[in-house]
Parts: sequence; structure tokens; C-alpha cells
Amino acid sequence: MWVAGQASAPYSLDLEAGAVKGSVALPAGAGQRLPATGTGGETGFRARRPDGERQMNALVVRHEPGALGPRVLRAWGPGLRRRAGLVLRPRGGRGQDQDRGRGVAFTRLEFATPAQAEAARRRLEGRPGVLGVEHDAVVRLEALAAQGACSLTPPEPTPDGQGQWHLPLMGLPAAWERTRGEGMVVAVVDTGVLPDHPDLQANLLPGYDFADDDPDSADTAGHGTHVAGLIAASGRVRGAAPGAKVVPVRVIAKDSTSAFTLAQGLLWAAGLDPERPNPNRPQLINLSLGTEAYSEVLAQAVQAVRAEGIALVAAAGNSGQRFLSYPAALPGVIAVTALAGPRSAYQPSYANRGEGLWLSAYGGDPGADQDGDGVCDALLSTDLAPGGQAGYGLRAGTSMAAPLVSGVAALALASGTRPDLLRPTLAGTATDLGVLGYDRDFGHGLATGRAATPGTPRTYLLALGDDGKPLAWTLVQSDLSYTLSNLPAGQPLALVAASDADGDRRLGEAGELISAPRPFTPRAGETLSAEPLALEVADGGREVYLF
Repeated sequence: MWVAGQASAPYSLDLEAGAVKGSVALPAGAGQRLPATGTGGETGFRARRPDGERQMNALVVRHEPGALGPRVLRAWGPGLRRRAGLVLRPRGGRGQDQDRGRGVAFTRLEFATPAQAEAARRRLEGRPGVLGVEHDAVVRLEALAAQGACSLTPPEPTPDGQGQWHLPLMGLPAAWERTRGEGMVVAVVDTGVLPDHPDLQANLLPGYDFADDDPDSADTAGHGTHVAGLIAASGRVRGAAPGAKVVPVRVIAKDSTSAFTLAQGLLWAAGLDPERPNPNRPQLINLSLGTEAYSEVLAQAVQAVRAEGIALVAAAGNSGQRFLSYPAALPGVIAVTALAGPRSAYQPSYANRGEGLWLSAYGGDPGADQDGDGVCDALLSTDLAPGGQAGYGLRAGTSMAAPLVSGVAALALASGTRPDLLRPTLAGTATDLGVLGYDRDFGHGLATGRAATPGTPRTYLLALGDDGKPLAWTLVQSDLSYTLSNLPAGQPLALVAASDADGDRRLGEAGELISAPRPFTPRAGETLSAEPLALEVADGGREVYLF
């Protein structure tokens, strides 16, 4: 030691120290775990499942343009009640059928009875120019009804987001300090949107109604208005991207539609309908609906939309299955499953998951009241009040999870994320859940507002003194284990695990992970083993600063 420029006499210091070792546990969902794929979930085309619900009196014929003319259709006489068609042109030569040069056509034929449709199917198969025939698939909304004893009467919305418990858990208010999604357009393909809702009115653009084939996309069911609010509401309730614009595309009048009608809505939204151009081309399309039946017309419409550089976000489904609904199961679609729990995150039993799942977001649980406030843990958003007037409502399902991811994606794009890097950006800024890394229950984890400010996530183990400040810390290893040494023996401490996703050295911010503190007193010369510290999604109420 040097004192005033002179060397001092030898000085020794003995300090009794201890150590601790243990592990941390990521938030776990309900139900049996599937093994992690380790591939990020993009494994190519999903298995076709033709056993879903279909309209047995309606056929969708895939054919070369001009192969199914009026003379052929007249042969069925009065049994053919309705027909509609669309053509996918080879813009850039994408898709096997579209590479033929003239494109591929789809014609929907609706008959008076299933028997007439089946007879027509047999006559069409093998006809020159006919490439395939299938019964049209039934597409339904992915939302749930109320269950249990809690109330689905919505709390009174307030401008500070009271009742929208999912916002801080996804780190969205912090993301709004950087961007609110200005300049982004999201098409909501659903039941339409109430045009005069005060929380949505400023962010609505003109849409189209494919359920009735007219320009009036007003909502009469409420589902689409709720979904649109979760994306871009800006008023008494707020969406994930309150500065983004919404294009409503009405394909469902009440609770279901056909895959063909959904394909029409998708193509119009993407600006691929030459007869009815959409002047407000979106960067994102939200699909809070699904079917278990594979549909070729839907698959090719999705492929055409993706070829335009437009991202599609879709609900995984609400049947509790180990596979995804279509269109979520189609390649390249950002498939979203649901989480619940305003206090402790878990996966509700209704949520589909499986191969191809990309992300999780809060969809709520209509049969739970985890925070004990007497209101079901569903999601509050814009809705239709009795009589069809503007109001607010609580709904739950993967229908609600998907628009939150659409909103987060809008924030990412508005922050300068390249469209071709959107999927990895969303994955890289998600809060990992379940087993370490990608898994088929949660995908890459909980989508967060960190997508607007992507960074490198790390998890730390800290020993806190009685003032709540770190005395020592170490990084948690990739296998979730840690060892922390040189701790003052005999001094009461608290062990806390927390993550730092954006690299700002503020741990446990809203949307990151943090554990409850565990009391611990080191023993001199010993390495004690601690029980695993359970990480939970943080609400931002107890951040830890790493100096």
C-alpha cells in the first residue's frame, strides 16, 4: 500500500466469505411440455388436415384461367345458387401454380344441397384445366365466452390504462417513449370495425365488406372492434400501437365465414384485387380467426400476400390442441398463442400450440380472477355496447393475443426494423418462457415492446443488501445455473434473479423477468445450495439497478 508516495508497512486483511450456487426457473405454463425443436419453429409446410369443418354444399375449384367458363357452369342449372371467382397473377413468379405464366384461378360454387355439390365435384375432377376441387372450409373467430363466477362486465376505462393489465406486462408504455407506431397501417381481417368509436375513429382508414360485398365495413358483432382496439385504440383504452392506422376488412358477419371469402379479403387488403383497389396498403395483416381444415385457396392467398412483403399475424386457435389452426399453421405466418395471468403468467388450457408457433401474448382467461378484483382476467378493449353503440368489453382468446403482437410488430417497423428482419426481431426481443430457448408451447416467448428497441437479453443473479442495492452479482449461465462467491459471511442478504433485455443495466423492467427476493445468509468457507428462483414477467414495480 502507498501512503503519501511512500510504501507502508505490510498490511494484511482477513475477510470471512461464503458462496451460494443454484439455478433459476423460467415462467412455466400449464400442461405437459413438448420438447424444444431448437430450430425456431420454421420447418416448412405444415401437415394438411382435411378433417376440419367444411361447407359441404360449397366447392372451391382451382383451375387454369378460362377453364371454367359460363357454358360449363350453366350445365348445373338451378342447383347452382351462387358463384364467385378470383385470379392470382404471377407477380414476380412466386408459387408453383402462378409460375404457369397466366396465374391460377379459383371459383367458388355454392349449391342448394350437399348432394348436388358432391355430384359436381365428381364431374369436375379430371376435367381439362381443373387443377383441384375441395369443399370450402369454415373459418371461425378465435375468441371465448365467459366462464366461472367472475364478471365480464368491463371496468370503467381511464386514460392511464386502468384495467388493461397486459400493457405494462408487455413493456408497452416504455416502448411508446420511442414510438407509438406512427406511419404504420394494419389491416384487420375480421367482423369489421365500428366506424364512429371515439377511441378508434382517428386511426381508421376506409375498408371493404366481403361478407356483403360492399364498401361498408362497419362491425355489427363486436369482435373486430375489440381486436382493432388492442392494436391501435387511442382514447380511454389504448392499443399496443396507438399511433398506427387500421384498415377494416369485413369477412365475417357474425361468427364464421368461408376460406374463400377470407382469401378475397386478404388479397384486397394487400392491394392484389384489380377490380377493387385498396388505396391504403398495410405493412401488417391481423387474422384473429382460423380453421382446422386446410384450404388451397387460403394457402395461395397467404403466399401471394407474403410475396408482397406484408407480414401476417394469426391466432393459433382456441381448441386446446397440439397443432395450430390455419392460417396460423401456414409457412411464414407469425402464429401467436395466448397467455393469462395479471399476477403470474401461465398458459390457459384453451390455447393451441405446436409446430410453427412463433410467439406468445396475453389473451386472458375468462374463467379466472388471479388478481382478485372480481373481474375476469380477460382483455379490456373497444367493443360494441348493447344496441350496437360504441362501448368497451372484456374478451379472451388467441384472438386477443394476435393483435397485441400485430401492435408490437407495428412498433418495431415504425422504429426502423426492416420488414425482412421483423420475425427475428420479434423473436429476439421476446421474454423466454417454458423450457430454455424456443419451444412449441410458447414459441420464442412473450412478445414485448422491446421490439422497438432491440438489444441482447441477459439474466443476472444478484445478492442485495438491506438497502435493496446489489452487493454482488453474476450472470446466469445458459443452463440456468449460477455460482456467486465472495459474499460477506453472516450478513443477511436477499437473492434475486432478473433479466436485462435491452442492455440498459436496469433489471426487471416491465416486460422483463424478475424473481421474488429470497432471504439468504452466507456461511464462512461454505458454498450453500439455494432453492431455484422462479422468474415471472415483471410489471416494472421493483426494478433493480446494476451499477
